[in-house]
Amino acid sequence: MPITDRESARAWLEGQPHQVQVAFAARCALRALPAIMNDKDAALRGLALPALRAILTSGVAGTCPIPEVMRAAADASAYASANAANAAAPSSSAAANASSSAYAASSSANAAAPSSAYAAASAANAAYAAADAAYAASSSAADAAMSSGEGESVDVFLRPLWPGGALPEGLARQHEKLRSFWKDAAPVWTFWQSWYEDMLAGRPVDWDFLRQVVLLPDEDWKRGPAHVARLIEKLRAKRDLQGSIEDLEQDLTGTASSRLGLGGNNPPEPLDQDSQLPAGLLIVWAPLQEMKEEAEKQAPDPARLRKATDALILALAEIATWCGRKLDRATDKAIDWGVPAGLGYLVLHQDKIRAVIEAAEAFLKLH
Repeated sequence: MPITDRESARAWLEGQPHQVQVAFAARCALRALPAIMNDKDAALRGLALPALRAILTSGVAGTCPIPEVMRAAADASAYASANAANAAAPSSSAAANASSSAYAASSSANAAAPSSAYAAASAANAAYAAADAAYAASSSAADAAMSSGEGESVDVFLRPLWPGGALPEGLARQHEKLRSFWKDAAPVWTFWQSWYEDMLAGRPVDWDFLRQVVLLPDEDWKRGPAHVARLIEKLRAKRDLQGSIEDLEQDLTGTASSRLGLGGNNPPEPLDQDSQLPAGLLIVWAPLQEMKEEAEKQAPDPARLRKATDALILALAEIATWCGRKLDRATDKAIDWGVPAGLGYLVLHQDKIRAVIEAAEAFLKLH
């Protein structure tokens, strides 16, 4: 069925799973977003964060429809609606339509069928009004064709928002203004610009991280874009720390398993540090495990992370001291062959130990 307007979009959407409806609505709202730049500053600053939150939430709901995300969609929808009512009246119909498309997208995530189909169709209709209608409709039709296949709803986000990647002429000008708006107030809008450009180009994104952003408490969103930016920076620092810990842990475990004749598992099973780890490894393994345990908590204890970080710094210094004493040819060969002894075992992993320390320091600076 060709999609040319709200009615044809609704007719198609009514036969689709809820996730497809929500992802479709999110894509429509993403297309319309630059049109908010038709507005004056007073209205724009009141509408920007609620619209962005609503679209982001609908996108995450279309890929991860867990109850927590659906509740976040309800909060985002109410937030967008309240701010649209309280903000200065939009000075252009295009900006009003862009805001309406964002609100409808988050509403589709929170609604039950057939209301979800209606809300998603409303998002599409508002997007058509905010942008070049024919161009937007053809893009929606392409999304519909892809969504009707056997792929996951997330797959539709891996295609550019616009055919060939080019925005309609009028919307392209607003997109450049939006970029300037974000750049002028960096780093408050840095996350949003990066996310939108990825959506625009159809690049892969970290949906788990985006889910964490969506699940920030409603009261934090209401404190405004600067506060939300700080929280997102903290989430990113925590994610980077966990990633560097996992990276080092896998390397240490894999090398230890190889040296001890363990294996047959991919990845290797965790080692018992009391009985299976070389003694030299414990000076890194013990603080690394303490850091990992703390980083996995909802609210890590900065004091415990500081203690573990300092222990890793001391371990790295000990490795450097050992290297200064032991870098003879025999030790070089042992390291080359991946069969070092004692602290020499850790020489192979100095860079990743440093990466963990740097990620921990970056996290602690924000707390």
